[in-house]
Amino acid sequence: MQLWLHLKLYADNEYQSLLIHQWVAIEDKYIFISNSLFKELNEIAKKSNTKIDVIHIDIDDDTKIPTFHLDSKVAIDEEFLNKWHFLYFVASMKN
Repeated sequence: MQLWLHLKLYADNEYQSLLIHQWVAIEDKYIFISNSLFKELNEIAKKSNTKIDVIHIDIDDDTKIPTFHLDSKVAIDEEFLNKWHFLYFVASMKN
Protein backbone atom coordinates (compact mmCIF):
# COMPACT_ATOMS: atom_id res chain seq x y z
CA MET A 1 0.00 0.00 0.00
CA GLN A 2 1.27 3.48 -0.82
CA LEU A 3 2.15 5.70 2.15
CA TRP A 4 -0.48 8.31 1.31
CA LEU A 5 -3.17 5.65 1.69
CA HIS A 6 -1.82 4.83 5.16
CA LEU A 7 -1.94 8.54 5.98
CA LYS A 8 -5.54 8.71 4.76
CA LEU A 9 -6.60 5.82 7.00
CA TYR A 10 -4.70 7.24 9.96
CA ALA A 11 -6.03 10.79 9.50
CA ASP A 12 -9.60 9.59 9.06
CA ASN A 13 -9.38 7.70 12.37
CA GLU A 14 -7.20 9.97 14.50
CA TYR A 15 -8.00 13.54 13.49
CA GLN A 16 -11.68 13.88 14.32
CA SER A 17 -11.60 17.70 14.16
CA LEU A 18 -10.14 17.67 10.66
CA LEU A 19 -12.40 16.86 7.73
CA ILE A 20 -10.50 16.04 4.53
CA HIS A 21 -12.94 16.14 1.62
CA GLN A 22 -10.68 15.00 -1.20
CA TRP A 23 -7.52 12.92 -1.21
CA VAL A 24 -4.84 12.73 -3.88
CA ALA A 25 -1.61 10.76 -4.02
CA ILE A 26 0.99 12.64 -1.96
CA GLU A 27 4.62 11.72 -2.60
CA ASP A 28 6.25 9.65 0.12
CA LYS A 29 8.76 12.34 1.06
CA TYR A 30 5.89 14.65 2.07
CA ILE A 31 3.90 12.13 4.13
CA PHE A 32 5.58 12.75 7.49
CA ILE A 33 5.25 16.53 7.13
CA SER A 34 1.63 16.23 5.99
CA ASN A 35 0.79 14.06 8.98
CA SER A 36 2.44 16.59 11.32
CA LEU A 37 0.48 19.41 9.68
CA PHE A 38 -2.78 17.49 10.04
CA LYS A 39 -1.99 16.79 13.70
CA GLU A 40 -1.41 20.49 14.44
CA LEU A 41 -4.51 21.56 12.52
CA ASN A 42 -6.55 18.99 14.42
CA GLU A 43 -5.22 20.33 17.74
CA ILE A 44 -6.05 23.92 16.73
CA ALA A 45 -9.60 22.89 15.82
CA LYS A 46 -10.07 20.88 19.04
CA LYS A 47 -8.93 23.82 21.19
CA SER A 48 -11.48 26.01 19.42
CA ASN A 49 -14.22 23.38 19.63
CA THR A 50 -14.74 23.45 15.87
CA LYS A 51 -13.65 21.60 12.73
CA ILE A 52 -11.20 22.54 10.02
CA ASP A 53 -12.03 21.43 6.49
CA VAL A 54 -9.38 20.51 3.95
CA ILE A 55 -11.55 21.20 0.94
CA HIS A 56 -8.99 20.51 -1.78
CA ILE A 57 -5.42 19.29 -2.24
CA ASP A 58 -3.33 20.50 -5.18
CA ILE A 59 -0.02 18.94 -6.16
CA ASP A 60 2.59 21.21 -7.77
CA ASP A 61 3.61 19.87 -11.19
CA ASP A 62 7.34 20.52 -10.68
CA THR A 63 8.08 19.98 -6.98
CA LYS A 64 5.11 17.70 -6.20
CA ILE A 65 4.59 19.72 -2.99
CA PRO A 66 0.97 19.43 -1.84
CA THR A 67 -1.03 22.59 -1.21
CA PHE A 68 -3.94 22.20 1.19
CA HIS A 69 -6.92 24.53 0.74
CA LEU A 70 -8.51 25.06 4.14
CA ASP A 71 -11.86 26.32 5.33
CA SER A 72 -11.82 27.24 8.97
CA LYS A 73 -13.73 29.35 11.47
CA VAL A 74 -10.46 29.51 13.42
CA ALA A 75 -7.91 32.13 12.42
CA ILE A 76 -4.70 30.48 11.23
CA ASP A 77 -1.85 32.97 11.42
CA GLU A 78 0.70 33.62 8.73
CA GLU A 79 3.63 32.50 10.92
CA PHE A 80 2.04 29.05 11.22
CA LEU A 81 1.60 28.82 7.45
CA ASN A 82 5.14 30.07 6.75
CA LYS A 83 6.57 27.34 8.99
CA TRP A 84 4.83 24.66 6.94
CA HIS A 85 5.81 26.23 3.61
CA PHE A 86 9.44 26.12 4.76
CA LEU A 87 9.23 22.47 5.91
CA TYR A 88 7.73 21.36 2.60
CA PHE A 89 10.39 23.32 0.70
CA VAL A 90 13.19 21.60 2.67
CA ALA A 91 11.62 18.19 2.04
CA SER A 92 11.44 18.96 -1.68
CA MET A 93 15.23 19.19 -1.78
CA LYS A 94 15.65 15.61 -0.58
CA ASN A 95 15.93 12.78 -3.08
